[in-house]
Amino acid sequence: MRDELYRSLFRYEAMTGQCDWENEDDPGREDRDRASYDKEYGLLLQPDGQRYTSYARTLRFLVEVCGHAYDESLESLVEHIQGMPAGGYRTDLDADKEARQMRAGGDNIIESLFHLKVGRLIAGDDVRALDYNWSVTRKLMALPGLPRLPYPNSVPAD
Repeated sequence: MRDELYRSLFRYEAMTGQCDWENEDDPGREDRDRASYDKEYGLLLQPDGQRYTSYARTLRFLVEVCGHAYDESLESLVEHIQGMPAGGYRTDLDADKEARQMRAGGDNIIESLFHLKVGRLIAGDDVRALDYNWSVTRKLMALPGLPRLPYPNSVPAD
């Protein structure tokens, strides 16, 4: 991965509070990024009160804020996550519960499905992780949607 993309990934993680890193060439940028971009690109707040990484938001930050190409950003994100220490397999695997939590945690089904897709790329050849990810994906896709948005009035009321 190019150094510039590596620095952009740390910029994102610093902005979201996932790591303590400051760009020596631009002190305070992470705080300015947080003020400007956290709502749109930051961590997702789940119903349990925890904030979680969204691979879609991370990738959008790399492309839209940092100006990197989509393909290279996606490859770098996958490589970056794969290079992080892993703590072994989770023991609380419940695809139904996880799908319901994902649906309850946000109204952006495309963002959730993209997160799962990146998770499959990160899993690589790990059959157990891939099978579970696909199970969550199928469960999420089968859940009913949120209530429909009201049709916008195209003509202002008098």
